Amino acid sequence: MTSIPSDPSASSGPEAPGTRDVGVAIPAAGSGARMGGTKKAFLEVGGRPLLERTLRPFLAHPDVVSIGIAVPAEDLGALPAWLTGMDPRIRIVAGGGTRLHSVRAALSALRPEVRTVLVHDAARPLVSREIIDRCLRVARTGEGAVAGWPVIDTLKEVAPDGRVVSTPDRESMWRAQTPQAFPREALLEAYRQAVEDGAAATDDAALFARSGGRVRMVEGAAWNLKVTYPEDVAVAELFLERAERRFRLLFVCTGNTCRSPIAELLARAQAASRGWERIEVRSAGVAAYPGAPASDGALEAAVRKGMDLSAHRSAPLSEELLEWADLILTMSASHLEVVHRAGGGDRAGLLSSFSSRGSLHPEPGERGVADPFGGDAEAYEVTWRELEELISGLLDRLADSLEP
Repeated sequence: MTSIPSDPSASSGPEAPGTRDVGVAIPAAGSGARMGGTKKAFLEVGGRPLLERTLRPFLAHPDVVSIGIAVPAEDLGALPAWLTGMDPRIRIVAGGGTRLHSVRAALSALRPEVRTVLVHDAARPLVSREIIDRCLRVARTGEGAVAGWPVIDTLKEVAPDGRVVSTPDRESMWRAQTPQAFPREALLEAYRQAVEDGAAATDDAALFARSGGRVRMVEGAAWNLKVTYPEDVAVAELFLERAERRFRLLFVCTGNTCRSPIAELLARAQAASRGWERIEVRSAGVAAYPGAPASDGALEAAVRKGMDLSAHRSAPLSEELLEWADLILTMSASHLEVVHRAGGGDRAGLLSSFSSRGSLHPEPGERGVADPFGGDAEAYEVTWRELEELISGLLDRLADSLEP
């Protein structure tokens, strides 16, 4: 697969605190001709309106202060109550006869304090927080950003009569998606020039580049699809069903009294701080005695961090727990061997490998997380810090699946 271009969005670390200056422009004024005359924005997908699903990730983003939606002029007087009462940051305006004019109308609806703009298709409901942040990181440098995904099929240039003219090299080809992000004033100028010149374009990045702006491609997702045809609805519903199912994470160590319960505690806390509600976390031990409390060292380490492990009771690794988990992460390579023998299969890996490299397979000689059992407070402090960093990296890797 084509490698991701080097750009300011490439960092996989946690996003630094942002600035509340982001606006979102959503053109939703299409006629729905390719959907058999049904206006896509109000089409139900998985039991909820498509536009509602599209709006949720942006409303959940802490930096978004304004959203402008352009709808058909004839619909302004008959908007559904779920939309008009959804959020005070939303302003709905009449769109135009083309995408260009509808985007321009949505941009005009944004609040004055907006400095960075995301433009997003109303019919693209699967965008994640991670994709949004990648786009914003680039736009805040003064450039434009396009979320996209490498082309995997062979491309053919075809003449009107169906004759194949050429086979372009797909290695440099990406499918453009949304969101696309830009500095507000530069994008407004690009649209002003386009309207004045009568220019046409199928996306905002082309207009931004036409006016002299520099545009970078950032990683979107294969599943960040646009619902365009009736058959796309079923595909989107499959992705949504997977996205809305709770993700089950299991940590495994030896006795389930120090490393794995600390990892469980940290994962719960860090997931909650990210606003994730669809994750369940448990822990177990390959040689655990049922019902034992956390070790004294683990209990004291948690207290020093303002946290509480007193309710923890150890659980032996079992067939039921292995079947329950979507992802099983062990503290050491020896634990991983036990999990594999017990039937953990391709859902199991070493925590340090997965967190740092995204791999379930440890490097030769990779030992994993040090066992503090029987050690002093400093030993537990070292393990706590190591697990804190590994859990943060782990959740970064799961972000595209679990961000609200």
